This record gives sequence, C-alpha cells and structure tokens, in this order.
Amino acid sequence: MMTEPQIRKGPNPVQKGTYKRILSLYDISEKVLKLVEDGGEDATPYVKSMERMSRVMERQISILVDNFFNYMESSKPLSGVEKLRMEKALEAISESMQEFLKKLRAN
Repeated sequence: MMTEPQIRKGPNPVQKGTYKRILSLYDISEKVLKLVEDGGEDATPYVKSMERMSRVMERQISILVDNFFNYMESSKPLSGVEKLRMEKALEAISESMQEFLKKLRAN
C-alpha cells in the first residue's frame, strides 16, 4: 500500500505577516541610516551610535529570520531555546534603538 506524498503548504497569512514585520526592522535601520547620512556634518555626533545600532539590528534580525525559517521548514512549534533566542534578539534590537534615541535626545 502506497502512502500519499506530503504536500508542503506555503506560509499562511499570519506567517506571512510575521515575516513582513521581521523584515520591517531592516527598513527602520535603513531609514535611520539615511536620516544620519542626509544630516551631513550636523549628524556627525550620531554616526557611531547609528552604526552600533545598525550592526546590532542586522545581527539580531538575522537570528529572527533564521529561527523563523527553521520553524517554517519544520512545521513544529518553537522550542523553549528558540523562543528565548528570539526574545533576546528582540530585546537587543529594542535596547539598541533606545540607546540611539537617547543619544539623539541628549544633543
């Protein structure tokens, strides 16, 4: 007796929305970069903070994307470790953004 092959379904609307929200973090980083670049010499005090935030965001977004793809490929619920890794990535992104905003407000 033959079993039917497993048909892999594409992402559902919630999963697509989650992925778009993850990718929107890249947009935020790019907009901040453009804002600082367009600021010319007036933005010089913010360059190091912006670069630091951009590096943190890039690294942490990569963690989010990798875990999201692993989840999508396995179709299994995230493990506690995976959830913690994603929470830590989001916290690091938030902290880096707060640090940058603090620098903006200080000047």
